[in-house]
Amino acid sequence: MNERVWLDEQGIIRLRSTPRQQREIVNENVASIKELIKQQQQAGRPVLLLIDLTNAQQVSLYARRAVISYIRLGVDRFALYGRLPHLEALMFCLAKLAGYKNLRVFPNEQPALDFLLAPPAKAIKLTAQRGGL
Repeated sequence: MNERVWLDEQGIIRLRSTPRQQREIVNENVASIKELIKQQQQAGRPVLLLIDLTNAQQVSLYARRAVISYIRLGVDRFALYGRLPHLEALMFCLAKLAGYKNLRVFPNEQPALDFLLAPPAKAIKLTAQRGGL
């Protein structure tokens, strides 16, 4: 692990982004997150990932590639927060490219945590009723 990536007491894998995301830093983060994802999956726990982009000045090409790799590793729910221009549109495009639906972008930490820790939505079973009006 490194000082930017950790597993919190609620079982959320967290990444605190740096102002600049050079390839070496992103590679360290990816390696740490991959290891934590593997641990969570082997333990049968949901894989919840939270990325804090409040210190980021931009989302580099390396960071964008990392987001897609996290999605492909089997993250169950993925939240990012921060106030970068165009962040939501960028992440939406990356998620669409990867065929992923459980990625959300928030302006700050609390709604992101609420999303990650919310119970899974229950499927509603619709049944046709017999008879008429």
